[in-house]
Formats: sequence, C-alpha cells, structure tokens
Amino acid sequence: MGYTRVIKLLLLCCVFTFMTTGCWDRKELNEISLISGIAIDKGENKKYKLSAETVNITELSPKTKGGETPSVVYTQEGDTISELVQKMNTGLSRKLILSHMSVVVISEEIAKSSLMEFLDYMDRYREVRNDFNLVVAKGVKAEEILTVLYPFQKISTLKLKVQLNTLQDEWGGDPDVRLKDFIQALVSKGRSPVAVALTVSGTKHIQNSTDIMKHPIPPSLITVPGMAVFDKEKLVGYLPLEGVRVYLWTQNKLRHTSLSVPCSKDKYINVFVYNSSTNVKARGKNDVPHIQLNIKVETILDGTQCGADLSKHSSYVDYEKKAADFIRAEVLATIKKVQKDFGTDIFGFGDHMHLQDPAYFHKVSDRWQEAFKKANIEVKVDARIRRSGLDTKSFLQQLPPR
Repeated sequence: MGYTRVIKLLLLCCVFTFMTTGCWDRKELNEISLISGIAIDKGENKKYKLSAETVNITELSPKTKGGETPSVVYTQEGDTISELVQKMNTGLSRKLILSHMSVVVISEEIAKSSLMEFLDYMDRYREVRNDFNLVVAKGVKAEEILTVLYPFQKISTLKLKVQLNTLQDEWGGDPDVRLKDFIQALVSKGRSPVAVALTVSGTKHIQNSTDIMKHPIPPSLITVPGMAVFDKEKLVGYLPLEGVRVYLWTQNKLRHTSLSVPCSKDKYINVFVYNSSTNVKARGKNDVPHIQLNIKVETILDGTQCGADLSKHSSYVDYEKKAADFIRAEVLATIKKVQKDFGTDIFGFGDHMHLQDPAYFHKVSDRWQEAFKKANIEVKVDARIRRSGLDTKSFLQQLPPR
C-alpha cells in the first residue's frame, strides 16, 4: 500500500508540474503596445520605410479618454523587414505585439518591384497571423493610409478592416484576400494574386489631425477604387470596382450586390442580388483553353424607371433577360480586359484546368499565362427576379402622359 501511495503522489506531482509551469515570458498590459496595422514604403535613405500604427488604449474608453490621438504612427527606415520590426523601439517605449495586426499596406513602388522578401518574413514570423488584409496604396504613400482618422472607428486600420468586410458583404467590392491567399496564388501555376486597392480622397494636409472628428463631412477619407492585379509577385495594374465584383463572381464568392440594368434609353431597373452561384468548366481543345462560366443569380427588383406592369409575367421575363445580358457583358468585358491588358490569370482558370483536364494542363503548365491570353471564354447567366418589393404596379404607370 505504501508503494502504491508513493506512485500516486509522484504522478500527482508530475501533473501539477505541467499545470504550474509559470509565465516566464509574461508581459503586463502597461508594458506592451498593440500594432493594429503596418505600411511598407520605399525608403529615402534605406531600402524600406516601415510605418506602424500603435493603439492608444486609453482613448478608446469613455472613462479614460482625454482628447488625445487614438493611435500613434511611427516610421523607421532599414534594409530588411526583420531589422525594421526589431528596431521600432528606437522611437516607441513599449514592446510591440503584432499578433492583432489586421491590415498591411504595400506602396505601389514596393508592389511593382517585388514582394518576395516581405512575404517570406511575414509567413515565417511566429507572432504574425496569416489572416490579415493585404492591401495596395494606389496613388498615395502607404504611410498615408494609416494616418486618416474616422469618427466611428478611431483606429485607422480597424476602420479599414470593418469597411472592407462590409463592402465585400454588401456590394462585392473587396476581393477578400488575406496573406495566406496571396501566397497560395503566388506558388500556383494556374493563378496569379490580387489585392484590394486603397487611396485617400479629400484634403490630405489635415488627414492626421484629430480635428477631422469634428467635421460632419470628413475632409479626408480612405476609399476603395478597385483591385490591384499582380503577375506573380509584381504589380502590373488595376481593375475598377466593377472588376472586383466580376472577380468575386468567378470565384463563387459574391454574396450580395446591386445592379443598375438599362431597360431603355437613359432608364434603368435596379436589381439586388441576394443569392449567387458560379460553376466553372475548363478543358483544352486544339491547344486552346476553353473556359465556361455558368452563373445563377436570384434577385429582388428594387426599383424601375421604365414603368412596366409587373402584374404581367412577360415583364419579369423581359427584366430577367436584361439582367442576364448585363451580367454576361460585364463578366466577359472584365475577363477580356485582363487577358489583353495584363495577360495574367487572376481568376484561377488554370487551377480549374489542372483539376478538370490534367493532361492538357500538364502540357501548358509552364506557359499557362500565354495560354490564358488565347483562352476562349463563354459565359452563361441564369437570372431570376423572385420579388418586386411591396408593389407589383409602379405609380409611374398612373402618371399622365407628357
């Protein structure tokens, strides 16, 4: 019995040893600063310029705020990203924590040269998650994106994260690309990366002032002009906001959007897409890729300027055809623009070809981008209007003729 008791005590001590290992690397909250986002620009004296936005926690609480800036942006120059991150305390007092970083902004200059070193560091660094938004600053320095304040979300990068998520959900204007998605496209033979583009609209000289909180119309605002297109790791151009929607359609990721569809000269119907699905078929024929997209959408008629009688089935059929033709034309135009202007497969049609016709893809995998330029694209759209709002007949039908 004594021997058994000793064994039990030893086992119990072992269990408590693992449960009470201590916190040798602990840091108190008043010893750390959370980094909400970083920006990478080309340095003036060194290779890179790194800007980091640190959160001023006291300004986020109604009980402790004192009218100070809600965040601090500090800039440092260096020749490697690792060096810059470790040297940020030359100007900041607390240990920097990057695990809560939500946005990383890349300047056009850096994006046009190469992102390989930056991506390699971010992918390896143990304290960085791989689910942050990767964005490109269009027409402005990446640092400027971090300095525009906003009344509702006082931390610039946190505002951007909410803004991009809402835009992607409500209209389809964000390609929804995280670091892991970018790297996955980078190493693929059948896909090239994309990233959302951001710019600064308005008066730039007061963008980093807390006075911006006092204006009902913000003098400076971060807006989304479209999407950055990459040929592997280098930026080659941009697509407009409508192009982002088409990209999401090809990825079967479009949640909701609103379409203004011409119904007659200078008149439109507005349909809200609340459900959408896309199926992609890929095959090689006579050494030419053939890509077929089958898009199905369910919509609600939000408004009409044409005044058709919606109590008649024929009116729905006509509007559905117009909506389908509009979507088909928009998708085809965007894909052909990418083929002609950029020549890089951002849609991942090569990945579909690899899965559906591996024998053909094996022959062209080393020259897929050239094959993509010649690809035959076919788009089929099935659009359905499920509801027409509260009224089936528009009051426009009751207006006297002019």
